[in-house]
Amino acid sequence: MDERLDAALSARTMGELAGLTADLPSEGMPPQAKELVRIDQRFGDVSRTGRWLVPRRMEIRLMFCQAKLDFTDAVITHSTLLIDVDLRVGGTSSW
Repeated sequence: MDERLDAALSARTMGELAGLTADLPSEGMPPQAKELVRIDQRFGDVSRTGRWLVPRRMEIRLMFCQAKLDFTDAVITHSTLLIDVDLRVGGTSSW
């Protein structure tokens, strides 16, 4: 364990960490974030609030509705998030 801990503390990339955990069971591990989440909403509202798993990329298309993305309690596992937004007639968003 001491060897693995020293290697983990000196790791500089995610790849180095992945090598240290490759032999560990994934059972009981938290779910991994999706690469892409698409939200295509017409009328009404859509929101992501509370504890939610943030993907690497989001594509959001709104028509006559609004979207709210609240990152206060979100689980963020990637260093960046790309959001593509297409606001059609009457669409609004906030984050």
